[in-house]
Amino acid sequence: HDQTSVPVQLYPGGDPVVKLMETLSDWLLSLPLQQIPYQAVLDLVNNKMRISGVFLGAELRWVGCQGSRPGLRGYPCSLWTLFHVLTVQHDATPTSLDNTGLEGEAAPVLQVMRRYIRTFFGCEECGRHFETAAASSLEQVKNRDQQILWLWNQHNRVNTRLSGALSDDPLFPKAPWPSPALCPSCHEEKNGVHLWNQNQVLGFLRHHYGASNLSPRYSLSPPRLPAALPDPVRTVQPQAEHRGAAAVKGAERKPEEQPEPRPGHPALRGKPEEVPEHGGRGVWVLGLGFNSVDMSLCVVLYACSCLFLMLLFFFFKLRSRRWKRRHHLHV
Repeated sequence: HDQTSVPVQLYPGGDPVVKLMETLSDWLLSLPLQQIPYQAVLDLVNNKMRISGVFLGAELRWVGCQGSRPGLRGYPCSLWTLFHVLTVQHDATPTSLDNTGLEGEAAPVLQVMRRYIRTFFGCEECGRHFETAAASSLEQVKNRDQQILWLWNQHNRVNTRLSGALSDDPLFPKAPWPSPALCPSCHEEKNGVHLWNQNQVLGFLRHHYGASNLSPRYSLSPPRLPAALPDPVRTVQPQAEHRGAAAVKGAERKPEEQPEPRPGHPALRGKPEEVPEHGGRGVWVLGLGFNSVDMSLCVVLYACSCLFLMLLFFFFKLRSRRWKRRHHLHV
């Protein structure tokens, strides 16, 4: 249940997603079962009960996590993204988890992430590595700032370990992030040794993963975003940032020049060319870009066409009868 209640309280995305997670969370609480059939959860996610306002897009499209070919980035990248956003959102709204049973934990988002990866993540080796890291250092996290930085640090450790592996996208190679080009103030050097300025990193992460920096461009239902806050860290748009934070507000780049966000980065201000823009509410069906409004219009047009044909039929039938009657009188 924690794995649904935390996104419900902290996820800054669109209303249909939040409504779906709320429904799933309430449904799980109401079931007196030790185990829940997978098909039952799938039916709820697919909205077999026709709950108003609950829907997911029919097409799976990666935006900030689009890989250069199938099998790269995608889901693992989006999982990192989600929990980076949740740690920052928890820092921005510390009372969001009140009355959830998690308010007493120093790092509730990380604990939920740990349980999720241990239970559901498909890569067992990845899960073992994450569990080892959590077991050795997660207890040292005492506040929300440390929660944000712990996840960032672990993500960089994973990227260093997987750099050059088969899962590494050659167009977006794994490297410590943010780069000096993206956040110059995050990097320092002492006696020839690279050091992270963690205060600057923390400010950068708060801005980059903050709700005001998320773009609803590819959402079927745009989220309600707070007013933009001033950027606490001076960031520079790199000319060729291979992992870069996706383009932030005010960036003026052509689609083909947009840097791909770091694995785990949300679709931020920008316009990746891989995904055509579409908008509007409604369930996208048939994979052809039709939504429920389009389908309703089709039904109305179909009904009007049928009615028109019926009127034509009765008109000509009545006219035929009159012609036969006149012909009979002449005879």
